[in-house]
Amino acid sequence: MILIFFILGCIMASFGNVVISRRIKDESIIYPRSYCDNCGKTLKWFNLIPLISYILQFGKCNYCKEKISIKYSIFELVNGIIYMINCQKIDNLLVALIISLEMTLLMVMAIIDIKTLNIYNIQIFILAILANFYSFITEKLNFYKMIFTVILYFTLKIIENKKTIKKLGFGDIYVLLALFIQFNINDFAEFFIILGIISGIIASLLLISKKDIKAKIPFIPIITLSFMSFYFIEKF
Repeated sequence: MILIFFILGCIMASFGNVVISRRIKDESIIYPRSYCDNCGKTLKWFNLIPLISYILQFGKCNYCKEKISIKYSIFELVNGIIYMINCQKIDNLLVALIISLEMTLLMVMAIIDIKTLNIYNIQIFILAILANFYSFITEKLNFYKMIFTVILYFTLKIIENKKTIKKLGFGDIYVLLALFIQFNINDFAEFFIILGIISGIIASLLLISKKDIKAKIPFIPIITLSFMSFYFIEKF
């Protein structure tokens, strides 16, 4: 089962690479089919096997022989390892799968946020669905909490649409709201403590490096790192 989870993790990361690339280029995720970024040649199925294709092709495009960035394969390998760890450490395989999918989604969102400073509603919606499934399976689903989350979401939407503060970024808050569905109060408090610690460390590093902390900083990577840290600390 661990091997199956590893393979699934690599496959999901491969799809995640497509989503990241297409979002950055502002292209459709569905069409056109996967192609070489250098020569534009449409890739065959055997060119797209996670990790294996990269190794068999010696890290080069089969058609133009241009080098393929290793970052894609690194993401596939890391994601596969994460799935293996979750499979081994979490007793309920369905829960392990949901948490693994959430981690993949958050990592994809984090990379897109770093590259473009954009957060897409469809990704937040999928995250919220996964969080609801997790809550249902683990019997943490709370009707009143869901109602509160929905009311707060639409309240924030109304505030966001006000012209005076339209430039404020609400995507990070919506992601936190989606995760709120999944946590009970104690877990959410622990998650926020981890979030605060990691945020503080990153802010300190920015100050030390003398970078402009007034510039817009992508926050999804911090949420992602905090989410993964919470579950790894809890399970280890």
